[in-house]
Amino acid sequence: MLFRSDTRLAHIRAFDVKADGTLGPGRLFYKLEGKEEGVADGMKVDTAGNVYTTGPGGIHIVSPQGKLLGRLLISEHCTNFCWGDDDWRSMYITSHESVFRTRLKIPGIATW
Repeated sequence: MLFRSDTRLAHIRAFDVKADGTLGPGRLFYKLEGKEEGVADGMKVDTAGNVYTTGPGGIHIVSPQGKLLGRLLISEHCTNFCWGDDDWRSMYITSHESVFRTRLKIPGIATW
């Protein structure tokens, strides 16, 4: 599956990837909601298939079925994030002013 954030429309679209590498038709996967600062921008997936995206209030955690599991509330406008440390369970979150770190129970997917 391929996910695409649309900052302007505040949603994520999902596309099935066919065996030949082409994409199937897109569908709405998740609509970001909230009155706090933040937009759909940075996005990652953990080893359980949950999708994490920046959005209003911080990081939105979305199940593989597109249902909101919860939000990591950040006190500033969240701009991006990544997993780190040897076990990939630390999340480093950036804002315009700060860098935050939190530990998660599910590791992120190693990017290198």
